[in-house]
Amino acid sequence: MLKALNVPGDPIVSVSFSPDSSHEEDNVVSQLAVSGDYALTGSTDHALHWWSLPSLKNPITAESTYGLGGLSLSAEGKVAGWTSTSSRYLDSEMSLLRWTDEGARSGSFSDLPPPDSNSSYGVPQFSPDGRWAMARTGSDVQLWNLAEADTPSQIVANVDFSGLALGNSHFFTPIQGGLSMRAYAKPNEEVRRFLCPNAYAWVDAQETRLLGYTSEAIWSWEVSAPDKPRKFIKASQGASFSPDLRRAALWQKSRLEVWDMQSFRMLYKLSLKGKLAEARP
Repeated sequence: MLKALNVPGDPIVSVSFSPDSSHEEDNVVSQLAVSGDYALTGSTDHALHWWSLPSLKNPITAESTYGLGGLSLSAEGKVAGWTSTSSRYLDSEMSLLRWTDEGARSGSFSDLPPPDSNSSYGVPQFSPDGRWAMARTGSDVQLWNLAEADTPSQIVANVDFSGLALGNSHFFTPIQGGLSMRAYAKPNEEVRRFLCPNAYAWVDAQETRLLGYTSEAIWSWEVSAPDKPRKFIKASQGASFSPDLRRAALWQKSRLEVWDMQSFRMLYKLSLKGKLAEARP
């Protein structure tokens, strides 16, 4: 171990390294995803290690074909996905792995278009229960039903993947003037619309609470009452929310603030050194 750092709050879900990783080791951890009682790490030698927390036992190891582009875990931490791309961006892969009582079980994402320099794959995003996955594949966004043996997929129209949020039964995508709620069973049909301008979506696993985030404000809805949002006016450069959406971490310039999203009361104020980029769990 080179260094250990204590950080406040819930476990972090992403890390970044300087290009040279600050030392000359070949096998450097470059990707991290944390969910539930599990963590998945990826390193520069294409190795992936799945850890149980807090014991840090490592019962599952896998390997990517190319350099890792990103990792993701379901909310329970037992379904993992990653993408890898060759150094010339001419080849890409998207992989699926499940943690079971019998050990690791690998799967595949069906109906992927042939990758090329203009259409590498995005990192898959999972529903909290790990049944559904969505990912950007070139110019399209695809949806997979992972509960089926052959993981059937379909292309979903008019989805903004950068601001997408997945629940267990529905997903929420930004649209012009608001957020569109759609069911996985009929992903191209709108179930309900939540009005707010140019917002990213965040939803809890039970789909009881929905947030729309912009750099100027946060809208909060009870999903059963879409016409009665609460609006919290607060400028920020980026945000991250706890899984139950009860707390928000907002940052701007050299300050990080943690807010209670029910009372809109600030809980903590922390000074930052350096610059944070926007992050989504």
